[in-house]
Amino acid sequence: MPVTLRSLLLPVLVSIACGPPLRRGDSGSSSSSDTTCGDGVRQSEEPCDGADLGESTCATLGWGPGTLRCAADCSDFDATGCSGYCARDCTGRRCGPDPRCGASCGTCTTGLVCDASGQCVQAAAHAPSILSFTANVSSITEGGSVTFSAVVTDPDGIADLAGGTLKDTDSGSTYGAFSQVSGGSFTHAVTWQAMQAVNSISFTTSMTRSFTAEFFDSTGKRGGSSTAMRLTCPAGTNETARAVGGRCTTECVTGTGRCASACIPMQSDPNNCGSCGRRCTAPDGGTTSCSGGQCSTQCPSGTTPCNGRCVNTQTDANACGGCENECPQAPYGGTRACVGGQCRVGCPSGKTDCDGACTDLQTDGDNCGECGRACTDPSSGSVRCQAGLCAITCDTNYTLCGAQCTNLQYDHFNCGTCGHACGDYASEYYACSSGRCATTSSCRGGYYKCGVVCCNYNTYHGACHWGSGQNLTCGS
Repeated sequence: MPVTLRSLLLPVLVSIACGPPLRRGDSGSSSSSDTTCGDGVRQSEEPCDGADLGESTCATLGWGPGTLRCAADCSDFDATGCSGYCARDCTGRRCGPDPRCGASCGTCTTGLVCDASGQCVQAAAHAPSILSFTANVSSITEGGSVTFSAVVTDPDGIADLAGGTLKDTDSGSTYGAFSQVSGGSFTHAVTWQAMQAVNSISFTTSMTRSFTAEFFDSTGKRGGSSTAMRLTCPAGTNETARAVGGRCTTECVTGTGRCASACIPMQSDPNNCGSCGRRCTAPDGGTTSCSGGQCSTQCPSGTTPCNGRCVNTQTDANACGGCENECPQAPYGGTRACVGGQCRVGCPSGKTDCDGACTDLQTDGDNCGECGRACTDPSSGSVRCQAGLCAITCDTNYTLCGAQCTNLQYDHFNCGTCGHACGDYASEYYACSSGRCATTSSCRGGYYKCGVVCCNYNTYHGACHWGSGQNLTCGS
């Protein structure tokens, strides 16, 4: 059943009449007209409404980790989903702590006291009466402390009070005497260590401890009241807290393991999958998960995980037909594609791959007609690739003879026309002049000139003489 803040966590207050504890909304007064339970928004006196729990959690209510919910009627919190939750059992009891959880089962009106069986009975005549008995905190953990406050009256006047003590309800052991603040106001502080000394603290998640304030007058007449509070040990996510002999410890819940200072579900945590620090990495374009302590990757439909990427092996040129099948790089100016899982690498129509570049063999001067066939500029002319052939254009006054541009007016081997070479005699030079072959004024090596005749030096030793007709000739 839902746990109530008033019955478990708030101090026990003196009621108007002896009876079961009041729950939120049971005060007898009607709720304000603007309160609507079920709209998901806390209003007026609602402690919660639907998912709107305010700042309250299982931990703030003194329970262990779990899920806190709002009661269906928005009157209080439902802590049945909190670990360590204890449902009180006030069967047959009208006051004092319940025997199962130590939670209050109610208070008695002035003049009545709660006996050991949880019944409101008539207090001794002229006995002290405790008007309120409260604690400044609703829960305590190791190293903490709580201050109890009691407001007491006496039919014979405050001066008739002899004092009061704070006791452990279960063991009956005494924590010590209350200190008078003023008039009928008294306080007493108790540490966690003192609670351990009086009644050993051992539990899993949390426990409820009941405290009884008992005041007496000068004649020994006594009046008492009890309240309860939660004893807890702090626990992180996926941790269960325990107290053994007053010392708090934590351990990881089943199915988790400790990584550094946190308890991690290593069977499902993608950052610690199977062991601490083992991180599952998602492929580009995909997701990852941890199941059973093993990493797994997921890629969208139609794609495959390949070397850290989700790829379509039917269209991806880096994994064409399979993860390890990378299509060759395309030549410069060409294309590289994967079609139906097959690599297609090549040049556009009309071009040929020549040493890694797509080339038009019809116009490329370095690859004219075929790869590697370069057109070379001739002397006195230019060349270009046309229709796959090297086409030479000669400069002005030059004529193409074979693959060379030549001047037919002076070219010894192409004199006047292509291929017409000027001949020569053993002793004389012939040259092309104005497109015609003619002898030159000089002799070959080993010859010397005598007039217009070339003479062999070895024969005539450089001598010339006047021959017939008064013309110089060889010899002396």
